[in-house]
Amino acid sequence: MEYKLECPGFFLRTETCTGPVNRFDAAALAPERQTLALEGLPMAASVRLLGLLADQLTWMEVRFQPVFSPDFPGEPEALLIGPLLILPGTLLTDPDARLAACHLPLAHPCPSREALEQTALLRSHRERLLRQGRLYLLTGAAAREECRQAVCPDADPRKIRRLGERLIAQEFARGESGTVREGWLTAVGAAGQQIAAAFPADWRILRLEDPYGAFAPELLSQLSAAAREYRQEQLICRCLLASDGTIEHLFLPALRLGFVTSNHFHTFPDDPQRVINARRFVSAGTLRREKALLLDRKRLQRQSLTGAARSLAEAGSLSREMDTLLLGDPGDLSGDLARVLAELEQSGVL
Repeated sequence: MEYKLECPGFFLRTETCTGPVNRFDAAALAPERQTLALEGLPMAASVRLLGLLADQLTWMEVRFQPVFSPDFPGEPEALLIGPLLILPGTLLTDPDARLAACHLPLAHPCPSREALEQTALLRSHRERLLRQGRLYLLTGAAAREECRQAVCPDADPRKIRRLGERLIAQEFARGESGTVREGWLTAVGAAGQQIAAAFPADWRILRLEDPYGAFAPELLSQLSAAAREYRQEQLICRCLLASDGTIEHLFLPALRLGFVTSNHFHTFPDDPQRVINARRFVSAGTLRREKALLLDRKRLQRQSLTGAARSLAEAGSLSREMDTLLLGDPGDLSGDLARVLAELEQSGVL
């Protein structure tokens, strides 16, 4: 469905070259955050329930922000309604986050002994597929870094810094928050590689065309540091193929401003306000000299992402099968939706 977004769509968990990363615990423990954890439903049913809740909130004209799922394309696996975060309880793994949340039981599963035994057999196979997918991502990360090292000697850090200073002078203003949140605009999971490229209509987007990481990481680090100095709230999206935590996209909600990196693996069809191209920083001679290496490593990155997506999709299928064995799969969620809506009314959210 189409969402009326207050902020660009994003993910709070993904597979990366260093392993799976989950930001839901940090989101649940954020200052002034309230968390409602839905318990007892399999993940697929929880996602369906949140989709029904999103439809109902849209009909009621209640503003909310979807957090998209890396396993179910285009579907939210959590909703942010003001300070309230609603999500499946299984996404909270930190004991402090679980303790801080309000838990709403929607089912009371009692799996049979046979179901537990079948699940144990499936779990070992799923773990093997997950390890295989992560190795593919690690291979892609190595290829990405080779491309970056091939073109980076050309990039003059003083030139990048001067560009950052001009952007700060033109676009930044003093804020009041300074809050730093982290998520992902792109994610890899059981649904393969996904891009939450849904931008609110009134946001200004500056696109950084940087196929090989020649200037965008340094520029975005400079802009993020300036945002902290200007006390601007920011949403940081790091590259899932970079082990050093490279910033790939940066959003400043109070300024309705975003900086997105566009490359061979995620492009953004929306017309940006401005495009900054890597050709300003990398010479044509370097690109000609390194052409064979860059084309080969680009192919290797694409193959690695495809292999990772295939392995993670198979692992996701096994996870859903395990959920069904342990928790069942309720067909009708209207009663659960009514319970969630009643909880929201009682807590004063609606």
